[in-house]
Amino acid sequence: MKTRIFYHGSPISKLKRLEPRLDTRLGLKGVFVADEPFGPMMFALLPNRAKSTVKYVTKKRKFVEGYVITPKPLNKVGWLYSVKPEQACIVERKPGRYFLNASTKVVKCRKVTKEEVLKLGWKVTPKTPK
Repeated sequence: MKTRIFYHGSPISKLKRLEPRLDTRLGLKGVFVADEPFGPMMFALLPNRAKSTVKYVTKKRKFVEGYVITPKPLNKVGWLYSVKPEQACIVERKPGRYFLNASTKVVKCRKVTKEEVLKLGWKVTPKTPK
């Protein structure tokens, strides 16, 4: 069976392994990944993922549209990590969105910029305090 590549975005640079963490919004512990880079590219720029909303659509592996509602401005740079996890640790939580229930080694990392991500067509809306 061919090993699949998954993507994870983070504002933290130089990670060598991605470790499962608890997502308090979903109540799941894992490394959250996608099989396309577009969402993780945006997640890489978020200063506070837990308080942001991210939605996007792709078609035939192309970015169609996406929006983010965030309480803080996007970071200028972030990091897109590529991983090739063991098949046994991949859990699909909804189409195209996965989490890994075990630590996984980073196979590639590249810097992404706010300018690059916004050029794709993402819409960013500031979240107003309640």
